[in-house]
Amino acid sequence: MIPNDYPFNLIRSIYGDAKTDDTHVETTYIRGLYEQIKTLDDKEQECLTLRYKEGLTLKACGERYGTSAQSIGQTVNRAIRKLRHQSRAYCYEAVPRADLKRLESRYDHLSEKNQQLNEALQDLNASDIDPDAVILLAKMLQPEHLDMHINELKLNTRSYNGLARAGLLTVKDIISTPENELRRMRNLGAKSLEEIKAKIKAHILLPDSYQMEQEDAHEGNSL
Repeated sequence: MIPNDYPFNLIRSIYGDAKTDDTHVETTYIRGLYEQIKTLDDKEQECLTLRYKEGLTLKACGERYGTSAQSIGQTVNRAIRKLRHQSRAYCYEAVPRADLKRLESRYDHLSEKNQQLNEALQDLNASDIDPDAVILLAKMLQPEHLDMHINELKLNTRSYNGLARAGLLTVKDIISTPENELRRMRNLGAKSLEEIKAKIKAHILLPDSYQMEQEDAHEGNSL
């Protein structure tokens, strides 16, 4: 257990902790607390020093100031309320280790996703990308969308075979290929390109319910 001397006794008073409770004592940034104490007025600082650092009773503190113990108590309580206020508390409240680890794990996960997206954008930057595809790419929220296989687009046989024959097997392959090249590929006419764009949007940008409707329509046309 951490001793109940200064500034730990003050920290316990700020949080209302018992003398044997180290919960906030262990997580408080001491230097930050000292800096916030300096923002109090002179009397409040002096009363906290007498009460918590020198260990004087309220009566003894009052004798120093030539005032009553009740008046000193009010000053001390006012100072503690100020330190407890969120505008000051955030300067000395440390993040518990468990929470810090969770935040670090989340940061690492997001950094990895961001790196994947940056790499994908760099790959695509070297190509003459269709403007519509750039807009589509900018709205993609997850890098894994680029790795979606054309099987998942539920294309008609003509469009699927045209893409597969050209070796365009993922959404990334399609987007990184200039539209004029796509139009020159066998079985990929204007209607096929429109279908491909619509299916990519349906599977990446639109709600799942819309995707289901598109799939149902495709199944009906194939009967």
